[in-house]
Amino acid sequence: SPPPLPPGIKPPPLPPPPLPPTSPPPPMIQVLDIDYSENIDYSDDPVVLDTASPVITLSGEAAVVITQTHQSSYADAGATAVDAVDGFVDVTVTGLDAIMLSVASETPYLVTYTAKDLFDNEADPVTRSVTIIRACPDPSYLCNITDVDTCATCAESGSCLCLSSA
Repeated sequence: SPPPLPPGIKPPPLPPPPLPPTSPPPPMIQVLDIDYSENIDYSDDPVVLDTASPVITLSGEAAVVITQTHQSSYADAGATAVDAVDGFVDVTVTGLDAIMLSVASETPYLVTYTAKDLFDNEADPVTRSVTIIRACPDPSYLCNITDVDTCATCAESGSCLCLSSA
């Protein structure tokens, strides 16, 4: 133990207490800006939010009337779709496969056109009606012919006749 101090003398100050053990610094988090896609644009261009739907426009008439024929397929005039942000977008067509040009029908076939833009905004569908009318008056019917120059188009009295080439 240290010797007593003379009167009027103060003891020297005590050393500061030891500092508590320091904890290790928190781990550093490094944020990496990795672009995994070449399609992402990190430019300062403003972001355009597309909420408008494309608009479909028919090429040709909305109602088509065709005389019955043995042609293999109907040649549709088509349609286009334009979006305010994306420009021209793809048009999906349904109903073309059902059209049979060789069969007259009182009920029109319906060809439907749909489209959507890159933001999945869907256009209002547009429809074209295709009516196939009889080529021959009742009770005759359309002949299945290959040579229209020498064969009758319509069956008269129940038979399709061709002229001989002799």
